[in-house]
Amino acid sequence: MEGSFSRALLLRKEDGSEIIAKIPFPIAGPRKYTTASEVAVLRYCKFKQRSGFSVLNLRLVLVHTYTKIPVPKVLAWSSNSSNPVGAEYIIMEKASGVQLVKKMDEMSDMQQSNLVKVLTTLEGELTAIKLPAHGSLYLR
Repeated sequence: MEGSFSRALLLRKEDGSEIIAKIPFPIAGPRKYTTASEVAVLRYCKFKQRSGFSVLNLRLVLVHTYTKIPVPKVLAWSSNSSNPVGAEYIIMEKASGVQLVKKMDEMSDMQQSNLVKVLTTLEGELTAIKLPAHGSLYLR
């Protein structure tokens, strides 16, 4: 499957489970940074509350605590193309559900309106989180 900024490959493991491999297109920006930032955001949103808070940990808990956004777990990644794959990549859990593009034509006007309300609620949850700066997230 191809999007505007990356190609997503569905991989089926021997046990029947599925995972996703994402490889960025050059148009996405500097691949090293876009991949590293996407991983940081996914981990930021997936962070689970732990004891022993630092300021960084407290910020990470905010998305998990104050939103209902489901985020797949990152299993492996590389922001350097000098690897056996020969490209930057992210390997992650497959998110549950169906692509919106496959259902949109079947949805009534009311269902589409409700979807927009849900999406704006999620966006509102994200924008309500106060962060100390703007820009991209990166792992240390």
